Amino acid sequence: MTTNQLASVQKRLEDAYPKAWKTDLAAAWLAASYQLMKQDKQAAQLIDPLQRMLERERDDEPYTYDYYYDPLIRDTSVLYLLAKHFPERARRLAPRVFENIAKPLENNMFNTTSAAMAMLAFDVYAQGHADALDKLRIEEVRAGGRATQISQLEGNLLQAGSWDSAALSLHLANGGDQRAWAVLDQSGYDRDVPSTAIKNGLEIARDYTDTKGKPLTAINPGEEIDVHVKIRATGNKSVGDVAIVDLLPGGFDPVMQQPGAKGGASVRGPGSNWDPVYTDVREDRILIYGFATPDVKEFIYRVKPSASGKFIVPPAFAESMYDRRIQARTPGGDVLTVVRAH
Repeated sequence: MTTNQLASVQKRLEDAYPKAWKTDLAAAWLAASYQLMKQDKQAAQLIDPLQRMLERERDDEPYTYDYYYDPLIRDTSVLYLLAKHFPERARRLAPRVFENIAKPLENNMFNTTSAAMAMLAFDVYAQGHADALDKLRIEEVRAGGRATQISQLEGNLLQAGSWDSAALSLHLANGGDQRAWAVLDQSGYDRDVPSTAIKNGLEIARDYTDTKGKPLTAINPGEEIDVHVKIRATGNKSVGDVAIVDLLPGGFDPVMQQPGAKGGASVRGPGSNWDPVYTDVREDRILIYGFATPDVKEFIYRVKPSASGKFIVPPAFAESMYDRRIQARTPGGDVLTVVRAH
């Protein structure tokens, strides 16, 4: 029996955070715990304020993320607890709940933590509305107006399907009384190389030089060249948890450097003044993770060509992992020429 422990936690919250704790997730987890203990009155008193926040009509709350907590994490966690431990309340939730949750997803205001919590909440909620999933259909419409169903149930969560390039349109049908949302997902590489830069809270630049820092003319097969990646925050504050993805041009391979004082091989080359938290070397890209400051920081690594020809340079991309609105991209489309060996 954990009744005394729950009461003790509640007392500490009331003493330390008398004005804030009842609208914090701590209250929701306590409510679910009381519900498990069949203490329905205490559970209802604690979950009511959070359910009202979940059903709010105005959604003008500013987005902030700190210590694994933001509005979307709070809302999806409350939805999960309602669906898991208060199923009768979950069945009566207003459609506005899902509009409030969908808005940050639509506006790119989500991260790995909130996305995972959203999937968990949607899964548990969908289990209580399995009949509604059976009433969803996705159809592709081809020439002549012929419609063919392409969707099938995936797990307990959604109807999903892929359509043929010959399809003229898609038809999304909902035969139930539950709200449904559609998501279009594309994978693969861009048909055309992005030619414009993105500077949303971050700025990233990338240049190629020879190993002496001079501009490149022609590159010989096997000749090492330096890649200069520069990053800065465009505001007056540093941006933490920034991930940089630098795709290598086709036909180029990274060059590992000799182990340094910390031990272990690395691609970080001489001349770098940025020491990121982590780097990951893959066959077609370099991943760099660290903090961006208002001062320009530079990370230098080496690559070498394994074939001759002309290779298009893809853009480099940077993004805050926990506030995906903060991002930057270099223009792509430059060409590196590797001369044929004679």
